[in-house]
Amino acid sequence: MSFWGGLFVGILLGVLGVFAYQNKPWEKYTKKFDEIAQTQPKSQSEPSKKAKKRKRKRGKKSFRDETNDIDVEIVELRARDRQIISKGPKFALPDKKLDFANGSSGRSLNQNEINRTLGSAQGKYIDCIKNARGSAELKAEIGLRLLVDENGRVEKKRVTAPRYLIDHGLFECMSRVANNMNFKATGAHSLVTVPFDLY
Repeated sequence: MSFWGGLFVGILLGVLGVFAYQNKPWEKYTKKFDEIAQTQPKSQSEPSKKAKKRKRKRGKKSFRDETNDIDVEIVELRARDRQIISKGPKFALPDKKLDFANGSSGRSLNQNEINRTLGSAQGKYIDCIKNARGSAELKAEIGLRLLVDENGRVEKKRVTAPRYLIDHGLFECMSRVANNMNFKATGAHSLVTVPFDLY
């Protein structure tokens, strides 16, 4: 290469170098690349905060009711829901009143008389328990205590059961059933205690 040719190439490279230093064209492409990178969708392996939140809320069980062809969600209870409580007034047998005219103070109901009356209402009491439980996972012993007056009518009621059942209307339902019961009139008050096993 001649002296003048080399000089020309040197001047050309110098001019290009000065132009590149002043305009810095590579910054434009670097900025464009960064913008593209920021708009790329998140990796599928990194769930969004909303997805994580939904996952934490899960935990309820469900099963398929083939008879009715529906999915039933099972309510999982807390310790407080399983706590045994009572609703209704406390009561005891009142003192017997002596009928001096007849020389009798009446008597309490015997077990056969109690069973005959309870037998006709047992299905309704069971429906009360089933409706209060719904789809909750719950096993317990439920106690129904009744004070029956001398004419065979239920005067007072008290229900002992898990709090979940009481909170879901068990006492009110059983009270309605009890109010429609007619025991034999014996001339004296009677205490009737009815246990139910929920399993």
